Amino acid sequence: MSAESYVPIIALTTRVVGVGIAGIMTGYAMAASHQVMPAILDPAVGLSADKLIRTWSAVFDTGKAFAVRRLPIGALAFFTSAYLTHNVSAPPSILGIQGSTHLALAGAALLASAPYTIFFMFPTSIKRLKNKLAIMDEAVHRGEAVEPKTLDMADTRADVEDWTRRNTVRMCFFATSFLLGITF
Repeated sequence: MSAESYVPIIALTTRVVGVGIAGIMTGYAMAASHQVMPAILDPAVGLSADKLIRTWSAVFDTGKAFAVRRLPIGALAFFTSAYLTHNVSAPPSILGIQGSTHLALAGAALLASAPYTIFFMFPTSIKRLKNKLAIMDEAVHRGEAVEPKTLDMADTRADVEDWTRRNTVRMCFFATSFLLGITF
């Protein structure tokens, strides 16, 4: 078998990797924004401000650990598949976009979530919530109890709600990438 005969298999495999990563990231962001956060923000649950921050931090840190490692892999997979299919003549996709452009846009949509996170999420809700968490951890390290009165529940709740809204927007980047990947 010649090297050219493996190109379609590699193109398909890299596309599947990109679609899988975009799909998992979409699902995690959707679950965090539309299931987990509304559940912990529910007044019936009765989480105090410190427990609300710690729960948010666990959700955030889990997603961050996954995304930081896999986002570039997913984008690279889409770009590789786009490169390998750039001279394949195929009818336009369901969205009217030509094949390799479709996959390149999927990679770009996945990558676009990184600047959005850096410029629109980190300086706002993430920074405020992480600062509150650092203050709580410092107090615990000194052996002091974190008084629920020292953390403003309304302010903490507003920060978590802000993060949830921004995470929903970020989820749209992941979902766009996923949809572009599967409709090629």
